[in-house]
Amino acid sequence: MAVPMKAEHIVKVEAGEFTLAYNLRACAMIEGQFPGRGLQSILNDLSGDDPKMGTLEVVIWAGLTKHHAISRDEAGELVQLNEIGEWVQAIGAAMGGGQADKVDRPQKAAKAR
Repeated sequence: MAVPMKAEHIVKVEAGEFTLAYNLRACAMIEGQFPGRGLQSILNDLSGDDPKMGTLEVVIWAGLTKHHAISRDEAGELVQLNEIGEWVQAIGAAMGGGQADKVDRPQKAAKAR
């Protein structure tokens, strides 16, 4: 379930329901764990045949902090390996790959030539 016009998504796993929220603070927290790297470069670690579990832990932890008082260690303990697919889908939806993209948004006026 995406929250329209917000970078948030609820993920339901065995341990309960959790809201991932990717605001500026969460994105800065992610970048802070990987000095010298930008957010897109870090998120690329989650794709392909060899996703980086440490990166996934950081992205989940940062996304949880707005609505849940949780440490990085607690976030790592929360996520079960068989639930990684649900978490990855929720991250994508929260970062704009879900219903939030389908909300009608004002279009920029065409620039006069």
